[in-house]
Amino acid sequence: MEKRKEKDTLEDVLGAPDREELLSWLLERPLLHREGGVVVVHAGLHPSWDADHAETIAREAEGALRADPAGFLAAYAEGPLDLHVARARILTKIRTVKEDGSLCDYGGPPVDAPAGCVPWFASKERKSAGVRIAFGHWSALGLHLAPDLHGLDTGCVWGRTLTALRLDDLTVVQESQAREDRA
Repeated sequence: MEKRKEKDTLEDVLGAPDREELLSWLLERPLLHREGGVVVVHAGLHPSWDADHAETIAREAEGALRADPAGFLAAYAEGPLDLHVARARILTKIRTVKEDGSLCDYGGPPVDAPAGCVPWFASKERKSAGVRIAFGHWSALGLHLAPDLHGLDTGCVWGRTLTALRLDDLTVVQESQAREDRA
């Protein structure tokens, strides 16, 4: 429902013979997964949210999405944003924030961020500090491993590396490209 970008790679899914099954499966995925002391989220958590609050927010947004997928996704793409859509956008798009907690519209490397914009996880107000969070959606950040932060987006969707992290021992596994492309 968002404006298609030149490098988008959803054509295989949208044109698949089992498209409806794939989209139904995707609709049932959580916006936030929490297990064994680790929070897994697409992009990140707003600095004002602790892990419990973020999980509650995610469950509420999932309910709104599943109740009216077309309406929710239209609002996500074009607005107007209700509370659940706005929160889902944070979980799936956040990268940098201002001191007041407002999101910056910036996706480049942190060192080049506009004045006053810092990574969401570097905010002084971050209430989820100390909780292990695995996240992506920021290929310009690249692999970012810290004791409680695991940034894993290494640009696979742009033709770069796919990265996985084994959470029990922090072993990084990377694949440079799809196997069928290596022949």
